[in-house]
Amino acid sequence: MWANAFTGLPFILDGRDRSGLDCWGLVRLVYKDQLNIDLPSFSGAFKDLKRETLQKISNMMAVESRNWNKVDAPQEYDVVLLRAYGSLASHVGICLGNGLMLHVLEDIDSVIEPINGPRWRNRVAGYYRYV
Repeated sequence: MWANAFTGLPFILDGRDRSGLDCWGLVRLVYKDQLNIDLPSFSGAFKDLKRETLQKISNMMAVESRNWNKVDAPQEYDVVLLRAYGSLASHVGICLGNGLMLHVLEDIDSVIEPINGPRWRNRVAGYYRYV
């Protein structure tokens, strides 16, 4: 599975390469390496986990979502938007099919996890496909 090449990458706030990345950095890396699609960097946005920073990120994701179609049945490479830190939709992962996603989160190196498992099933804010 292609996603195995992206597991075990360390989480770093505002990271944008294999030496360390945040959730958006992982999405950007996968889209560039696997699909040859350049997504915006949003570098400098994810500086800490304070509520005001997460609100800013959530707002940026809402603006960026205009470049994506919301879908009900996710497919491989679709992005899942999640509420990882409270009620704000400020975390993303990449759908792999079969109910799995690839993501990275503070204190968790990039990993493959079930979207509908106990940790995430009630935190999904939507699925999006790049246009």
